[in-house]
Amino acid sequence: MSEAMTQEVPSHSWVMLLDIHSVWSPRFMQVVHPAMRKAAVDARIVALRCARHARAKDSSDAALDVGEVDEALKSGAVFISDQTNGDLQFMDLIVRIKSFRGFFDSTPVCVLPHPVCAHRFCHRMEHTYGKKVQTLTPPEDEWLRWHPVAPAVVPAVEEVDTARGRALVAGTRPAQAGNSSEGDGPGAAPEAGSAEKANDTGSGVRFRDAEEAAQALAQLRRAVERKIVQHAGEALATKDARALAMEQMTAFIEDSGLDSVIGVQRWAKQTAMEMCEAAAHLFAVDITDEQK
Repeated sequence: MSEAMTQEVPSHSWVMLLDIHSVWSPRFMQVVHPAMRKAAVDARIVALRCARHARAKDSSDAALDVGEVDEALKSGAVFISDQTNGDLQFMDLIVRIKSFRGFFDSTPVCVLPHPVCAHRFCHRMEHTYGKKVQTLTPPEDEWLRWHPVAPAVVPAVEEVDTARGRALVAGTRPAQAGNSSEGDGPGAAPEAGSAEKANDTGSGVRFRDAEEAAQALAQLRRAVERKIVQHAGEALATKDARALAMEQMTAFIEDSGLDSVIGVQRWAKQTAMEMCEAAAHLFAVDITDEQK
């Protein structure tokens, strides 16, 4: 797609990818075109960020077409927002064709169909050394695209998530007298002579069952994938890969109330590295030992 576009359009062209749920304002180009012409003379600018959008206050009142948006704004059912939930979104960007092609040239084919490809795209636009994304500020009452409230996108639970969820729940249940937890989760092998601690292995754990734990672990796996995909097609030192994965794992442990569970650090390090290695294989990342 990138190759075809660069052959058919001038080199000074720009590209914008519209989210499947969104609609452009009929005044979009009237607002954006002057900003594009101004940005074209600054080689540091790889993209324009156009976060301004209209959205419904109530998802049940979503406008069906662009003609209804202005009417909904007048009635108060729709409001204009610059908020993008923190992370840069690909549908907020207008990208130079050269930068767009550069992304495809530097990204392994195996990454392109994966859900985290959009995250890599935005990260590359925003963090390319010596380059920048410039924010476009439209007139106060102008919206650039209609963005209906969409359900949160959560990663599908895979077999490995289910297995880890079962082990996690089994390993964090309060220990029964004379019994130890089963499986490979934290608490599976309580420390000898620590009965008081063993009886506290379930303290603060929020997961109701293995299914809920599996869903949380699937989100953790996706968080690790988002970190590793930034190095797709490259070499990554083992210590750096471990640090990236453990950063996400540490947040998971704290958010889940698992930090008081016996054996959680051993489990966390092992599981984080397993997720890291799986993501590296998925995105053609070569994890290498440090040079001596």
